[in-house]
Amino acid sequence: MDAGSYFLTGKVALAMDSYEEAASNFKQAYGEDSTYDMAIEIYEAYLDKDMEADGTRYLEAALSSEAKDAQDHCDRGRVYYYMEDYSNAKKELLEANKKDNTEALLLLGMVYLAQDDVENAQAMYKQYISAVGDSAKGYNGLALCDIRSGDYDSALDNITKGLPTATTDEMQSLLFNEIVAYEKKLDFATALTKVQEYIEMFPEDSAAKKERAFLKTRTSSEADMEYFEEIQDRVILIGVQADRGDDMEESLDELGELAATAGAAVAGRIIQNREAVHPGTYIGKGKIEEVKGLLYALDANGVICDDELSPAQMNNLERELECKVMDRTLLILDIFAKRAVTSEGKIQVELAQLRYRSARLVGLRSSLSRLGGGIGTRGPGEKKLETDRRLIRNRISALKQELSQVEKHRELIRSRRAVGNLKTAAIVGYTNAGKSTLLNTLTGASVLSEDKLFATLDPTTRLLTLDDGQQLLLTDTVGFIRKLPHNLVEAFKSTLEEAKYADYIIHVVDASNPQAEIQMHIVYETLKELGALGKKTITLFNKQDRVSGESFRDLRADHTLKISARTGEGLEEFKQLLSEILAEGQIYMERLFPYSEAGQIQLIREYGQLLSEEYTEGGIAVKARVPREIYPKVT
Repeated sequence: MDAGSYFLTGKVALAMDSYEEAASNFKQAYGEDSTYDMAIEIYEAYLDKDMEADGTRYLEAALSSEAKDAQDHCDRGRVYYYMEDYSNAKKELLEANKKDNTEALLLLGMVYLAQDDVENAQAMYKQYISAVGDSAKGYNGLALCDIRSGDYDSALDNITKGLPTATTDEMQSLLFNEIVAYEKKLDFATALTKVQEYIEMFPEDSAAKKERAFLKTRTSSEADMEYFEEIQDRVILIGVQADRGDDMEESLDELGELAATAGAAVAGRIIQNREAVHPGTYIGKGKIEEVKGLLYALDANGVICDDELSPAQMNNLERELECKVMDRTLLILDIFAKRAVTSEGKIQVELAQLRYRSARLVGLRSSLSRLGGGIGTRGPGEKKLETDRRLIRNRISALKQELSQVEKHRELIRSRRAVGNLKTAAIVGYTNAGKSTLLNTLTGASVLSEDKLFATLDPTTRLLTLDDGQQLLLTDTVGFIRKLPHNLVEAFKSTLEEAKYADYIIHVVDASNPQAEIQMHIVYETLKELGALGKKTITLFNKQDRVSGESFRDLRADHTLKISARTGEGLEEFKQLLSEILAEGQIYMERLFPYSEAGQIQLIREYGQLLSEEYTEGGIAVKARVPREIYPKVT
């Protein structure tokens, strides 16, 4: 076979997840044709399967030879560009341009655009158009610059200029970017019309179909939306029983609750017993056929898998089942997006979503622009996938900066609390254990409290004044859950760390849940991951109004109580316990301070609790609690 045949065979094998066969054929292809073009083609094939590292090896191999002429410099610049080595890319492309290689101008435009240098990118595209005349590629590049800078009318104008000279591939890119420009203008009706016309011309473009589905949610009436939601949300739950110690039925029960919280109706479920999940499709081929039949029989149009799927698994399942495919992580992210209220919560949700999507762009709707076809067989720049990733990285960087400011503010609040010597307690527990109800009952807070998973997302802190005058800050935190996605733990670290920095942990357990003991274990494992173990812990076995005779123990807690946050059962005993715990590190004192020593009372205000003060003829009569280390200074 020739190089082209080897390459095509390898690409087909890769699409079928036959990785060793693909690698062998790609090696043969590059051996027969060790050019920059072949290296890039192999790289792009691997990139489509999210196997960038495998493809990068071929780019590195292509760079091992020296440049002989202007075209070599241009090709090397293009390879460096794919590798995101913009410094070397510029060096090679400028060298090619010195020798009148016009292709280098297009690539330089993309290099500058990747670095957010829109002004220089525009200059390169204009030079290219000046050198070669009206060019679809040049106008597409200018449109991309306009979209980046927010001048969508100019982008549409440049797209119009590019269409008369466009090849089919170039036209496809221009028309897709036209949809994007209208979407960015918030003219969703026109964008929907354009995407429908586009799909008639390019029916195989799956990204456009997802774009159409998205735009329908922005243009439908309220009645249409209700119908849309109705037809979108009948799902089948899928789980793989790989470890005999796992209770998959109970895990799917929880997944069903998550689905209900997200607004979906569970039509059915399927469990497959395997030694391990299938690396390409999550479940085996026989089970895929069974799911297909169930989708048809139950009139369902989506599936939710109980584990986090790899990009390849999600894409392969979508292709095999021809329906919407979600995993547990994506489902939780969707719930979080609906529940976030505060700016911090919204930032953290978006950060987690972007981290998840960055590895799965090929399987998700994207409204980001396309670069179009190449010059001959040489592409002018990065694929849409790479563009999306770069823009996502830029957005992640911006969100991290915003979140760092929020974290600084939170640190400031913590330091002020420390100065005021107020003790803090973090209310933690499995999602829907009753944490928010407890906070509301104790402090009169108005935190959303529903019998749904993740009813509360944003942390709320309220001051609790006990009967003896002692005060404690209570903070409600986001609920924990089994298989809590790593992206969520990472993104919500600033929120979850309320438990790490608290003086005490109040662990709320839903005693009515059959999985209470497992849930307790998951909570402690999450606290361990956050570095929040080792603090004095009170475990509250909540929802006693729903149980009869069940008895639980928590050997890792310092104290345990049975309560019902809804009815108030056990809360007086809980508050008494808090008073005793707070008093452990303090000494009660009564003293008459002469007016000449009144300054000492400020120490009590600053570091202790001033319970009362009475001004008398002989001085100031004080009743207070003070830390042991302060007591000698005020006696």
